[in-house]
Amino acid sequence: MGFEQAFSQFPILETERLILRQLQVADAGELYAYYSDPAVYQYLDWHGPNSVEDAAERVISNWNRWYAEQRIIRWGIVLKTTQRLIGTIFLCDFVGESRADVGYELGKAHWNQGIMTEALRAVIAFGFEAMGLHRIQAIVNPENPASLTVLKKAGFVEEGLLRAYEYHYIRRDFNDVIMLALLRRDFALSSERTSQ
Repeated sequence: MGFEQAFSQFPILETERLILRQLQVADAGELYAYYSDPAVYQYLDWHGPNSVEDAAERVISNWNRWYAEQRIIRWGIVLKTTQRLIGTIFLCDFVGESRADVGYELGKAHWNQGIMTEALRAVIAFGFEAMGLHRIQAIVNPENPASLTVLKKAGFVEEGLLRAYEYHYIRRDFNDVIMLALLRRDFALSSERTSQ
């Protein structure tokens, strides 16, 4: 597979506990339900959908349209045991075929269970091995230690603080963020060590 092929048919990823798949209108209720908790969006740059209808008609519709436009791959995180949507994870802001940003959110009931680490490892493997990306990066609010921990467990390296870097669309102000990144060569080295 290559970069273009990743956008020819939505890639479904599977892990031990999870299926990462394209979001559907039927997911709108679950998406809205977990986004209704301020703890889920407190460190994000928006507050999520305003209603189940907004989740279906605007949010999921936009994410799928942006996939067709090769702007984002946003996977729904689904538990195999329940087949319920519990979060999303995405690659976006592609710079040519070399770089992408990763982001995610997860319903609070599923925090501290290793779920996001499991999903993140599947997505970065896809980005490097299937899409041929050179660098995957993430920006994190400095007050969000849980997200920093998830990224560092996956091998991301903290690169520094970017002052007033991310615009918050609801508050209409700018957030400081920490930049972290993982390079394909470092991912390949860690994969080799794991397989030995």
